[in-house]
Amino acid sequence: MFENFRLVRDPSTEPPLNRPLYEASVQQALDRFLQNFFVFTGRASRSEFWWVALIVFLTGALLSWVPGLGEVLSVLFGLALLIPSVALTCRRLHDAGLSAWLLLLNLVPGFGTAAVLILAVMPSRAAGARYDIGQPGDAPVNFFDNPPEPQL
Repeated sequence: MFENFRLVRDPSTEPPLNRPLYEASVQQALDRFLQNFFVFTGRASRSEFWWVALIVFLTGALLSWVPGLGEVLSVLFGLALLIPSVALTCRRLHDAGLSAWLLLLNLVPGFGTAAVLILAVMPSRAAGARYDIGQPGDAPVNFFDNPPEPQL
């Protein structure tokens, strides 16, 4: 989505966007988040996930402190990042070798969000490679650009 807007000077030194980048810096994690904005396939490392989660949380908190419009800005920011955050969490669960369907635990009041956060802390597992689509150099699959064909 943001192919021309890169935060990393030389992305050729990193693994492809459809593979996790372990021990990512804040800049690398945000860059990969922007490049994989609507990508639900593939994997994301713990560092990619938690750096973005921290930045999103802090930005939302700062926006809520703006006098007068704080709550509105915070809600709009949260809504704008809802789908991309779900996509990142899907990729993080894939890297831990888990199905993204576990995100439905968020629907359980009280327990659900804590359970998903605990699952996001789990270490990467080799079993997560089954969620990779294509070869390591292929571009990530963006379902908004190329929706899958319906199966009958």
